[in-house]
Amino acid sequence: MSLRSAYVLLLGCFLGLAWVKFGNPVVLDGNLDAPQSVADFAEWPWPLRWAFAAFLPVAIAGFALTRPATCLRLPGVPGRWWLLGLPLAWLGWQFLSGQTSVDAVLTGLVLPHFTATVAAFFLGYFLLRDPGVSRWLWPGLLAALVYCLVRATNQYAFEFPRSLAEYRESDRMGWTNATPKDLAELRRVNLVFETNGVPYTNPVILRKLEKRRVFGTLVYPNALAAGLLLLMPAALVLAWTRTESLRPPLRQLVFGLLAALGASSFYLTGSKAGWLVALLVLGVALLCRVANVRTRWLTVGGVLVVGLGIFFVRHAGYFQQGATSASARLDYWNAAWRTAVAHPWFGTGPGTFQRPYAAMKSADQEMARMVHNDYLEQASDAGWPAAVFYLSWVGLLLGTLGRFYARRGRTNEDGVWDPLPLAIWLGLLGWFLQSFAEFTLYIPALAWLAFLLAGMLLGEAETRRAR
Repeated sequence: MSLRSAYVLLLGCFLGLAWVKFGNPVVLDGNLDAPQSVADFAEWPWPLRWAFAAFLPVAIAGFALTRPATCLRLPGVPGRWWLLGLPLAWLGWQFLSGQTSVDAVLTGLVLPHFTATVAAFFLGYFLLRDPGVSRWLWPGLLAALVYCLVRATNQYAFEFPRSLAEYRESDRMGWTNATPKDLAELRRVNLVFETNGVPYTNPVILRKLEKRRVFGTLVYPNALAAGLLLLMPAALVLAWTRTESLRPPLRQLVFGLLAALGASSFYLTGSKAGWLVALLVLGVALLCRVANVRTRWLTVGGVLVVGLGIFFVRHAGYFQQGATSASARLDYWNAAWRTAVAHPWFGTGPGTFQRPYAAMKSADQEMARMVHNDYLEQASDAGWPAAVFYLSWVGLLLGTLGRFYARRGRTNEDGVWDPLPLAIWLGLLGWFLQSFAEFTLYIPALAWLAFLLAGMLLGEAETRRAR
């Protein structure tokens, strides 16, 4: 194994660790306490400032192994200089916006994260363009994914029912089964309220446990859905193509277990936007791979009918109750739009949406820290130029890589079609589409991986083009 391959293996393990321990949005870092015991280290997420401290030496070591001058002399894909310049323009504008931020603390959390995100993109572009090296990225990532899926399954089958039963029993006993110290801590984190001297469990927590929506090792169910959209296509391809040495029954078992864990966990997230995005991505995959035009459209149509049917049956009660989460998002988006109009050049500062929203939100709406739309949040937090830079970067990335890997560049060095790049692109497509309804850009575990993979695909496309 070469030094570059060994580094990439460690990089994959680091990103796998991030998936397990750094799955919260950066604006919540102030609410995360450092673990105090071995059990805390194993069970709970870690403060995100640890992630930034760890990423710095990782990035420095990675860039020390790159050869930028050599890479830039290779034939570039169309629009390469835009693809390399837009992230730098976007990041630079974030720092300009930060100079006028309404909350320097929140902005101070977001700017290091955005810097690491752009660094991950360039690290993938310069270092992982060789498939022989980039293949070492996957062991750590797949191990983290499997752990996350097992954790999600355990949440649904055991953890949530057990916690719900314990909370109800504590309510029945008036929380006399808890020590004063433990009860005070539960009040501090809003797990327990008190009325007329009687403590009781936060009703919101009980409703969430009753729904049993899983989130694995990430911050909440929709974040897990976004992570599975990003990583599962590549994971399934790897589970099938990298197990050819196994006996057929064992190979089928490995693939089937991973597919079952991924599909069940995705379903149990209950993510409505995630389900619709998954249908769209599956439709795109079929359009890329089914040769016969009639068969292609019949298959896509069948998938959409079945998928939408399951969606409306599963969420019938949600629509009957007025689609509350969709209404809440509309309120967030309206507030973000008004903020962007009021502060068109520099916004209110990276990561600060919660400050103007607190003054704008209606009394019946729950407080939100994020816009739940990464693209609109760029305009609200850092002004319209930041939004234009980011949306242009993402759109050009998806379009360029899609044209290359869906139509050409799909063969390996032996002339055999390689499905992995297309699977990675489909994962990126799903993740960036999910960002229209979520805040995945602000979660290090997801954003660093997504942009590293995007940079890797871009670099690999140029390597294939040079052959």
